Amino acid sequence: MQSTKNYQTRQGAAILAALREVGGHATADALYTAMCEAGQRVGRTTVWRQLEKLVERGVVQKYPGAPGERTCYQYVGDADCGSHFHLKCTACGKLIHLECGHTQARRARTRLPRRPLPHRVLRAVRRLRGKGRRKTVKRKHLAAFCALLLFCLSAGCAKAPENAAGLRVAATSFPVYDLARAVGGDCISLTLLCDPGTELHDFDPTPADAAALAQADVFLYVGGESDVWADRMLAEKGAGVVCRLLDAVTPLAEDGEDDEPDEHIWTDPMRAAAALDEIARVFSLADPAHAETYAAGAAAYGAKLAELDAAFRDLTAHAADPFLLLADRFPFRYFTAAYGIPYAAAFAGCDDEGDPSAATVARLLEQAQTHRVRRIFKLELSNGRLAEALAEQTGATVATLYAGQSVSRADFDAGVTCADFMARNLQALREAWNA
Repeated sequence: MQSTKNYQTRQGAAILAALREVGGHATADALYTAMCEAGQRVGRTTVWRQLEKLVERGVVQKYPGAPGERTCYQYVGDADCGSHFHLKCTACGKLIHLECGHTQARRARTRLPRRPLPHRVLRAVRRLRGKGRRKTVKRKHLAAFCALLLFCLSAGCAKAPENAAGLRVAATSFPVYDLARAVGGDCISLTLLCDPGTELHDFDPTPADAAALAQADVFLYVGGESDVWADRMLAEKGAGVVCRLLDAVTPLAEDGEDDEPDEHIWTDPMRAAAALDEIARVFSLADPAHAETYAAGAAAYGAKLAELDAAFRDLTAHAADPFLLLADRFPFRYFTAAYGIPYAAAFAGCDDEGDPSAATVARLLEQAQTHRVRRIFKLELSNGRLAEALAEQTGATVATLYAGQSVSRADFDAGVTCADFMARNLQALREAWNA
């Protein structure tokens, strides 16, 4: 039987080959650009997913970036990258393997973790050495300095929760955060790891996120492909009670990915209600004194979701042709399955393939004409260029369908909920289907 480390898909093999071709180290965006320039059709999300899988298999090493910088990936093959330091050149971006017996001894005495140095540490080291000067720092000072910085970064800069008291809860994404907020109310101290305005597929956890996870009494996440970093971090740092919401529902395969469960469970109101009940159960186990409060919070939000579920069922039952055309990625697998809605999308699941092919555009135009669509949808936070081009060709208008996976800063500050996003979608579909 082939080993897990050596097994890889065709896409994984192509991305690994491309990574080696560009010099063995690159960000996901840089690798995506290089592959497109080489004439390889691949999606930006596909590159990110496959790199994460290669990290899991141990043939690629992942290096966290400083704020505002992307994570860097480097091909390591069978090399043991847990036995030395990694430094990044701030001029060319090359990753350097630092073998030094003295630093190994220092790390053993200071218990410095065997993981890549964050880029902010490397920049601080560069400032310590002096810009443009041939000033030497003793190795023992460098090792001690790195140990001190890593301790401060990983242990002393956790993201601040909304409330200072209560059950400490960390949530990876906005939908999870929203459900936890509804269940816990004032009884929990809630932290959202993926900041508003950040695309979840591009999220790179920081030392502050790692500290928030480690300090949480309860850690909530969906457990899909966007959360692979969380599984790895849990293995390294651990957490209190861990709640994986995919385990609370019957998962569906992602559109176009038979072996990958779709993670967008909250787009179906009743699956979101099941996740609410699971969160209430976990909160009650961790904090029995407020079990009644948690049950009441889940019931109240669950009632709103039940009303939305009934409204969607009534809408689809009375619409003449409830067809959905989404000129974008497709995170609505659970939603369309719940109500039997036929659809056409530019890309399967959340795996965009860069610019759509001519065949994709032709297919969408044909579907738009066949179903006489009045609205061509795009996702929130999307540029909508494809939807606008199709609308110009068909005479339809462009509308937004909210997946809710990522939330804008304006909506977050206004206290918008997943139920609010569903209500927006309900109104948009009524207008699209003239129902």
